[in-house]
Amino acid sequence: QKLYARITRGTKQGPTEVDTLIPRRPEVVTPTGPETANLYQDPTTFAEGQAIKITANFPSGDFLVTLYRGTSPGVWAAVATDQSNSSGNSYFYDYRDNGTQNLFARKGNGERTEVDTLTPTP
Repeated sequence: QKLYARITRGTKQGPTEVDTLIPRRPEVVTPTGPETANLYQDPTTFAEGQAIKITANFPSGDFLVTLYRGTSPGVWAAVATDQSNSSGNSYFYDYRDNGTQNLFARKGNGERTEVDTLTPTP
């Protein structure tokens, strides 16, 4: 699909450059790959909707880590991405759940955490 915008005011009236959009299939994400890290939540006991901190603890290094949430059986959605510190920790602040949820985190090279189930207290 080709798109452009039209400028209707000012001295540079007319169309902008034409860009072509090429659809790509969405990435299929599953919790597979080497399990080399752990996932922690703070506080460990929390109420539904309460803001918590999720930590993905990988071995030392500087890399991007993406946190995924299970949205339905076999379907995982990216929640956020964070740059790890030199100790390999990535922090996802103010995560709020809406009931029991499954989470895991993955580095770009495929290494991942275990799948953790977050269950709020009643």
